[in-house]
Amino acid sequence: MPWIFGPGFPGHPKTVEMRDLKKLDVEARAKAFKARADAFFIKQVDHFQTPSLWAPFPLAVMTCIGIEMVGSYKYGGCPERPQ
Repeated sequence: MPWIFGPGFPGHPKTVEMRDLKKLDVEARAKAFKARADAFFIKQVDHFQTPSLWAPFPLAVMTCIGIEMVGSYKYGGCPERPQ
């Protein structure tokens, strides 16, 4: 079962897996990060910041996820997951 980094992006239509992340060039890695941030972070946070649904705990969790995403982008992912 693949370890998913994020959805596809223009120029890379298939889902980006963690093992493929290090193989991408700088521009493609930036596009992969933007696609991941938009799909898994920005759209999620937008729901929690409305006044009618303001929830501090989910926002804190999403902040931690955002920090992890920046680390994955900067350092090219995590070590291979044990089988």
